[in-house]
Amino acid sequence: TPPEISPVDTGVVGGRVRTIYVLQGKSVGKVSVSFVLVRSWEKNVAPSKIVTLTLTVTETPLETK
Repeated sequence: TPPEISPVDTGVVGGRVRTIYVLQGKSVGKVSVSFVLVRSWEKNVAPSKIVTLTLTVTETPLETK
């Protein structure tokens, strides 16, 4: 499923966006997922932000909103 993306700062060039990813595990356990913010036009530059999450996959789906 593609991520759901919606602007937070409307009318602002380069403004913030909210991105919602829906992940589904293949088996029970824990997994780490990293999101890395890079600018594709900048070569040989360290990522400006890295967020790593530890997710727990359970046997039964949790309720979603």
